Amino acid sequence: MSKTAKEVAVDIDGSTQKSPAIRQVFPREVERHAPLPEAPPAPAGRPPRIDITTLAWAASIVLALGVGYLAREVRLARREVVTLAAAGPDTAAPARGAPPTSPVAGAARPARATSPTARPRPVAVKPLAARGTKPLPPDAAAGTAALGARPPTTGGAADRRQATGAGAGAPGIASAGAPAFRARAAERTPEARAAEPLSTFRRTTTDEAVRRLGGTIRLLDGMFSDHVEVGPGHLVSGADPNHAVVRVVYTDAQGRRLTLEEQRLLLPADTSTAARLTYLMNAVGMTWGDTLVTAAPSGTARIRWMDRKNFWVSLTGSMPPDSLRVMLDRIR
Repeated sequence: MSKTAKEVAVDIDGSTQKSPAIRQVFPREVERHAPLPEAPPAPAGRPPRIDITTLAWAASIVLALGVGYLAREVRLARREVVTLAAAGPDTAAPARGAPPTSPVAGAARPARATSPTARPRPVAVKPLAARGTKPLPPDAAAGTAALGARPPTTGGAADRRQATGAGAGAPGIASAGAPAFRARAAERTPEARAAEPLSTFRRTTTDEAVRRLGGTIRLLDGMFSDHVEVGPGHLVSGADPNHAVVRVVYTDAQGRRLTLEEQRLLLPADTSTAARLTYLMNAVGMTWGDTLVTAAPSGTARIRWMDRKNFWVSLTGSMPPDSLRVMLDRIR
């Protein structure tokens, strides 16, 4: 069936129908208002940002104000203390909060107005006769009377002797013991120990040994000594009996004992060379540059020699003579 344009009408729901007039075609109510695009969600609000610089600046201002206030209070308090100490009790300012007193001539000003160098005003003091005297106890009165009755002294050595010796009851004890004390102190000095006669070998210090040898000593280089001894020369075979012998004891790495004995001979300076050689031969049985080597059946060897500085030296050890001779190069 053919239809004209006037007869055709399109319904909203899609069905056809006849209509005497052409109806306007409108979209459906749902399509008439198209949905608006949804706006993107607004970003969540950020918390307010705290400016650390501003806070630090404000805190520094508050701190500066507080420190300044405290410093001012301390300065004022110190000024008040200095003023009170300089003014004294008579011119001290009244305490804070105390009721004001009536103005009097010469009254002290407040502590803040007073200069630290202010001098206290003079205070009238009663004479000694007007004060009166307090009676003394019986013991003190008796001592005062005895002191007044004592005759005056010259005030020199007599007073010192009376203060030191007379009060002790034995004035002669200290003076009598002084020489003995000085004698004992002199005996303990190194010079006295070096000059005293020797009857046997005894341990001593290296300093005393050096003094007995005239200021020098021979030692084994590279080895530490166990101890040092000093004794008379007549107890050592081959030594001069008129001079002391210094003995230095060592222990080597194998535990063997080494004994270095030495003495310095004092030769007369106004004699000839022949006379000195005769003196050395009579004293130690050798002259400069001589060396004597001896060995005992027990395995102990001994080497003796005389150097150019008048040193008689003896080295003894529990080892063969050849091994002991090697040690001579280490003597300094």
